[in-house]
Amino acid sequence: MTEADIPVLWKMYQEPEVADWGCRMKESEEEELEAFPSYREYMYHLCDMGFWTVIKKDTGEIIGQVGFEPGRQEEDGIMGIEMGYMIGPSFQGKGYGWEACRIAIEAARDREIKELFCRIDRRNQASEALARKLGFTKEGELWKKEILTS
Repeated sequence: MTEADIPVLWKMYQEPEVADWGCRMKESEEEELEAFPSYREYMYHLCDMGFWTVIKKDTGEIIGQVGFEPGRQEEDGIMGIEMGYMIGPSFQGKGYGWEACRIAIEAARDREIKELFCRIDRRNQASEALARKLGFTKEGELWKKEILTS
């Protein structure tokens, strides 16, 4: 993900079909742009992970984002690596999310991450279906996927 991607992604996150599921960026595009350099330094350089922009191959159009980051332990006591994905509403249901998530899971495997989890609003049946198709299983409020075995 680059700074140039933020305006398009920020607009996608404002769409009701995305915002209704608790997916959020900063309150304003300007705040997101201001925070991005420190996010990039922390996530990409120190943690060797983060979110990538999903680009439609045939048009070069930004259609979403996918990636992973350390779980927010301070907020909710969950430890581990959290995977997240967002595909813009007009591109949903066309296989882009599945393809992008598969590539992100391979990137996690390359980094020797053993397990991923994701949090999905239980009303978001499309996201639950994608997680299931990717091999995640529901455990309480979380969806988990083992990607490396010892």
